[in-house]
Amino acid sequence: MGIYIAVANQKGGVTKTTSTYNIAALLSRKNKKVLMVDLDAQCSLSISAGIEADGENNNDMAALLQDKKNATDCVHQIKNNLDIIPSNPLLSGIEEKFSSSKSKESILKQALQSVTDKYDYIFIDCPPQLSLFTINALVVSQYVLIPCATTYLSYRGIELLINTVTDITELGLNKDLKVMGVIATLYEKQIKDHREVLDVMREKYNVIGTLRKSAEANKGIYSGLPLVFYNQHHPLSYDYQKISNYILKGDFKNGNQR
Repeated sequence: MGIYIAVANQKGGVTKTTSTYNIAALLSRKNKKVLMVDLDAQCSLSISAGIEADGENNNDMAALLQDKKNATDCVHQIKNNLDIIPSNPLLSGIEEKFSSSKSKESILKQALQSVTDKYDYIFIDCPPQLSLFTINALVVSQYVLIPCATTYLSYRGIELLINTVTDITELGLNKDLKVMGVIATLYEKQIKDHREVLDVMREKYNVIGTLRKSAEANKGIYSGLPLVFYNQHHPLSYDYQKISNYILKGDFKNGNQR
């Protein structure tokens, strides 16, 4: 059975999508079967992977959640061992349809059942808010990975997400959900505030990696490639490699990494 990892932060602009793509890509290079699930109607992960989502085209996620398609039929191969179920702007219009459903928190879990055993890792790129879709991602996942910029306001948002994780476990929606760790992102060592926030993060949470700020990170969008594929010797690629090695090693499985 694949390990589900929800990559979540209710605050946007923290390199959540970029981190999802680069970490998943590195694990696929380690001969692991990896699926990325784009659960964001902004479709950033899909676009980064070279899949243009507009109008009725590539509406796989919207169709999947409405039980109009099987998960297997929604999978697109990006590279060897690396697949994606892309999103579509239509996704933003269907969330309200599920609000009265008795199993509204488990729609994604049910939809992905047919592909769970086909992958070693399944990464879910969540919307940048604590929406019903984000709750669905947390309900199906064993772990949540929290990218967080090294700024005070972004740091304050970690606790809100962890409180949501606690609520989900205590309500019995997913008793197995754990926080894998926090990724400190957009870090600029020369800025005092960044250094101080990073120190506080490390004191309170399990920071599994630090990603330096770099304009290089988004240069591969036009080619549909992650940084770790088109510039694997860039310092930021090495940052991602440390995180992927941590996940591959599996030390996070030994309890809640609060």
